[in-house]
Amino acid sequence: MSPTDELARSYLDLRWHLDPAAASRMGVHEQDNRLGQFDAATVREHLAAFRSLEVAAEALEVESADEEIDRTALLDEIRASADRIVGPGTGEVIRFLVRFEVTRILPLVGAG
Repeated sequence: MSPTDELARSYLDLRWHLDPAAASRMGVHEQDNRLGQFDAATVREHLAAFRSLEVAAEALEVESADEEIDRTALLDEIRASADRIVGPGTGEVIRFLVRFEVTRILPLVGAG
């Protein structure tokens, strides 16, 4: 397994840990027994982990154009995941929490 593939596996593990329902929708059922935690402290921890993965992806040394394409795509996905939490350049974790409530909870109670 290439270093990019290993980092991609770590990214997916983190993503599924943050949002187990998303994992289930993608057919990954290891997290089916739990709900995601979206309190501010937990979300901040996940954000820090995404940022660490971003640094690791930037530091990957690749040996071919195909690996560089994979690394770049992974880096973009990691950054997009972090931006989904805080919004590009805002640094506001609460934005994610509000969006989570609107997109996931309100439809469940018939308000969306």
